[in-house]
Amino acid sequence: MLSTSLPPWLARVKAVQHSAPGQSARAIESLLVGVSEPQRPFIGRNDELQRGVRKIGTSDPPPRILLTHGLKGIGRRSFLRRLVRDALNLDLGPVIPLESAATLEDLFLESHLSSTMLTREEAEQQLAAFRGLSEDKRAAEVATQLAFLAQQGSVPCIVDKGALLDSEGRYFPEYAEVLRRFLTERGVYLSLVHIRSPTFRELPVRSQIFERRLRALLCRICRHCLRASFGSPISTQTPTRQRDLPRLPESIRRQLTISFRRSRIMELTSY
Repeated sequence: MLSTSLPPWLARVKAVQHSAPGQSARAIESLLVGVSEPQRPFIGRNDELQRGVRKIGTSDPPPRILLTHGLKGIGRRSFLRRLVRDALNLDLGPVIPLESAATLEDLFLESHLSSTMLTREEAEQQLAAFRGLSEDKRAAEVATQLAFLAQQGSVPCIVDKGALLDSEGRYFPEYAEVLRRFLTERGVYLSLVHIRSPTFRELPVRSQIFERRLRALLCRICRHCLRASFGSPISTQTPTRQRDLPRLPESIRRQLTISFRRSRIMELTSY
């Protein structure tokens, strides 16, 4: 039956079967956000995106842990969201933030809360049972829960705020074991977002990790906007000198110069 012959309300119905209340809640939230917020433009990372899509599409086996790192607010999750959509036709989520003092118990609990609706008593019971497991079984339990979240066309996203990596950028053993166990599951993907650059070359799962370091786009975006707004030739080099911005008032040129330098200093000192 053609969609044009259906009632208007039925033509827009989306029927999806979920095995857990949390998955249904995420699907509804995603639809509501899509209706209430206009789609944001994706500027400045198309080359990186295309390289990532080719890497995932041509690798055999394809990487199943997708990792980005860089400064806060530069679009790490936005990049991953476009990457998993274009390369895998999947949605990014749920997003699981881990604060610097978080432990494996917090990751276990947050992953559970993303898929089920637990009361406080149920959450305490789950944590008590989790604490009674051995270290290997804890890692296996967390990996299984993440794999469950990765079903129904989703890619869970762990936003690390300092919990996963030690002072040298290596994954703590318990999290490295979670990644190894996760890759034993078939057909599921996981994404990680870091500020610092992680060291994973020594991990046995390194061949199945896609890594992308994202740099600040301020300079490139400003050049694009200035060229589009004023039609003036902008230097192809990073415009850190005021003569690269000839037609702007002095106050604006000074402020842009300060912003360019500040973003570069933040980038250099954050790694």
